[in-house]
Amino acid sequence: MLHNFFSEKKSCPATGIATSEKSMVTVGEDGSIYELSMNTFEIINSFEFVDELSFCCIEFTGVSSIATGNNGGQVKVWDLRSTGKKPTRTLNHLDDLSPAISIAPHPTQNHILLVGYSSGGTDLWDLRGSSSEPIANLQQQEGGVSEISFHPVYPDNFYTCSQSGQVIHWFTAQNTSETDLVQNNDYDTDLNLEFLKYGLSCRTLYSSPFPINSMNLSRNNRLICGGDSGIMFCTEKC
Repeated sequence: MLHNFFSEKKSCPATGIATSEKSMVTVGEDGSIYELSMNTFEIINSFEFVDELSFCCIEFTGVSSIATGNNGGQVKVWDLRSTGKKPTRTLNHLDDLSPAISIAPHPTQNHILLVGYSSGGTDLWDLRGSSSEPIANLQQQEGGVSEISFHPVYPDNFYTCSQSGQVIHWFTAQNTSETDLVQNNDYDTDLNLEFLKYGLSCRTLYSSPFPINSMNLSRNNRLICGGDSGIMFCTEKC
């Protein structure tokens, strides 16, 4: 039993897992982080009860760094090699306290994070520097952003699925006046992202009356998603 409520000595749900070549890391409602060996499945590192709020999601942002999202809308960056058991960076969602329920690091620029919230909002963050505000915000969706994924080959394209039942493809706009991206004008960025220069557009790939909980994107441009309807949907090309 990895995750448990210390005061009650009861097990609790693990709410997220991330994997690398050598280890996997889990987070749970108890606010704890555990790193396990991929070979032996033994605990090799633990950050117990390090967050007063429940964790909702986790992703690797480097070989030994992870980012977690919690129920208060905070994204915290952790160094797994640290002995201090404290986050190296905390990012706060400014609009409200909606839980941060999905995180996607850029495939080639790990300091870039997209974070989705239960409110339907999405923030774009740069982990470099000390800015307390995101670089940009995406147009609000109707339901919570269940998952976000950059395209592994064409990272100026990314995808979201939501509790409102939509799977959306986001891509560089042809006309900056029609962008769905609201940029922070106080942030002077040097990020190599086409959609920061030209704006962002989107199209709906799939729509369901039921929540979409998960999706996966292949390198040959096929997207598979599933949700509360019990139906799996696969695009021909996305």
